[in-house]
Amino acid sequence: MARGEIHAPSEVASPGKKRRQALPVGLVALAVALTALALYLPTLGDYFVADDFIFLHQLHFSQHAFTDSFAYFGRDWGMGAQFYRPLTRVLWAGEYSLFGESAMGWHLVGTLLYSATTLFVFLLAWRLSGRLILAGVAGLFFSLHPAHAETVSWVANQSDLLVGVSCVGGTLLYMEARREGESVRRGVLMYGGALGCFVLALLSKESAAGFILVPLLYDVVFGLFSGAGDSRQSMMQKLLLATARQAPFWMVLLFYLLVRVAALGGVGGYTPGALEGAVPLGVFVESYTRWLFMPLSLDRTLFRLALLAVIGALLAYLVIWEAKAHKRRVEEGQSKPDLPFRHTRTAIFGAAWTLLFLLPTISTPPSLRFVYVSTVGLALMPAALVAPLGVLNKRVSRQVAKQEELPVISAAKLGLAAFLLALSLGAAISHQGYWARASQTARDILGQMRQHRPELDDYAYVYAANLPEANEEALIFRTGFPEVVQMLYDNTTVLGIPVPAFPVVEEHLNEAYFVEYRNGVVVPRDDLIEALQERNRKIKGDKQQPFLTWDADDWIVLSGNGSVGVEGGKLNVALPEGGTIRPPVFTLPAPALAELELEMSAMPIKPGDTAAQLVVHWLVASPAGSVERTSAPLVVEADGNMHAYRIKPPGMLPFLYEDVVSEIHLELPPGLAGVQVERATLYRLP
Repeated sequence: MARGEIHAPSEVASPGKKRRQALPVGLVALAVALTALALYLPTLGDYFVADDFIFLHQLHFSQHAFTDSFAYFGRDWGMGAQFYRPLTRVLWAGEYSLFGESAMGWHLVGTLLYSATTLFVFLLAWRLSGRLILAGVAGLFFSLHPAHAETVSWVANQSDLLVGVSCVGGTLLYMEARREGESVRRGVLMYGGALGCFVLALLSKESAAGFILVPLLYDVVFGLFSGAGDSRQSMMQKLLLATARQAPFWMVLLFYLLVRVAALGGVGGYTPGALEGAVPLGVFVESYTRWLFMPLSLDRTLFRLALLAVIGALLAYLVIWEAKAHKRRVEEGQSKPDLPFRHTRTAIFGAAWTLLFLLPTISTPPSLRFVYVSTVGLALMPAALVAPLGVLNKRVSRQVAKQEELPVISAAKLGLAAFLLALSLGAAISHQGYWARASQTARDILGQMRQHRPELDDYAYVYAANLPEANEEALIFRTGFPEVVQMLYDNTTVLGIPVPAFPVVEEHLNEAYFVEYRNGVVVPRDDLIEALQERNRKIKGDKQQPFLTWDADDWIVLSGNGSVGVEGGKLNVALPEGGTIRPPVFTLPAPALAELELEMSAMPIKPGDTAAQLVVHWLVASPAGSVERTSAPLVVEADGNMHAYRIKPPGMLPFLYEDVVSEIHLELPPGLAGVQVERATLYRLP
């Protein structure tokens, strides 16, 4: 790594001055961390909510080997998602082994992670700006941000807490590696630490991928255009060196993607249709602007324009002030002037950080939880704009002399910062209260359920209706996402959401508890379970109802060298090298999908072959065309005689409630001289 390109804020001070600065820096850092800790200590009395019960169920009822920890169990949530977050799982497994289902311990871990991140944000602001007051304001802005109530109060969001502490910690280590005057050995160690933090962040949650450009962002904002480093290097040489330093981070990301593919059988994420997909840019900007700038009310365009005007005015003032200060230092011929435009650079770095961690979410419907890591940069930006300059920084005042900030301006900016922090504190306490009430509802429902059902152990199949909503951040309490969504049962008292599960899961009905929450009282609804069990019995009896019978016409070859033809009303298929065929397309709601019956014969090329394995694929309609949902093998007799075979998907989990099945493909193996299909019938549930 090239050395000597970037100044560190403390490098302009002598060793004695560094020691004198350590005490106030340590005191402010402690105050900022304790503020975050004190704000969320009340969460220790909260309970679990929503998704929390899903992983608690899995930890309690699933016996996973150690190696299983490397495949994050979020892919089993039944939300059409495949995630790879092994570090989060390891953390949860550790918490479960220590605390069991005592929520206090879980919330304590989350609060400590949040306090550590707040401390790191303070250190990041101090290292970037070199000014204690700016760092303190940034740390307080982050610790009091109201949007963090969801992240800290909801145990399932500990993955975001891990990403936050890893990304900010990794940035600090990278900055240490880039300090001027440090030994090569220490620089390599710090650089390796930054890479390690990136690995930990990626193994915690996918959003950590936004960190990939943070080191380059730091080099560009605080290195390439700082005037520091070897003046003999051209701008292109500096840019090439900065790019080379990022190569190991890209290699880490590539290796992570390969491991993810190996663990999940693909990149993972949400299956098509599980979410709405990309959102309009206007909705994206409106949602995140409103959440990022809590608790300001930005529901109207006029308010957003006013905020932009204030930010623009503060930024213009900052640039002008720092330009005059830099000019003054140059005129005085200082041998080693401080990094010019440091406050402006800090604000730019913060704004870019915010965008880096938001842009990857543009393909997903906006969610409040996605703003957590982005608010690290947001805390830097306003702190740089509102922190007083000159008169409250003696070192800068001596250097700038006549260019001090007017006391009235300093007081106004301090007042603005105090006002925003007070608003944030009030809103954070209020939002925290929403989650506390939601968790109390959860505790109350489970407590009453155990009175009705003393044997209740597995609460993953408790389905509750008529629950109170706290607000858009604090979710309606559920003890697990219902796998009997909408139940295919005409009863609106049972609430449900679209999740990729078959509406009637018979093996769960014997474990299920349906309840309504009426004015704080749990009312069991065993009648609904009985109705669903009766419906299952009816389905079994009425399953022999054909939905569609295909004749031999209009079948086509999708792949392979061969042909299909009709002879004597039967479909003759010749694909000796293997291939795929399909009957005409159709329209069938996935919840009604039943069995496929084939009356067919197969003749092998080699006389000694007595059986062949076909593969049946089920595809659903989508705006981009047909998409495969699942497949299953079908072993057929290869004796030239006609046989009847019935097959259905091995499980309905891959299907979404709103899916429409449109195609069935038959994949033939190589080695068959011919296949003859006499009848193909698709059955549906009543």
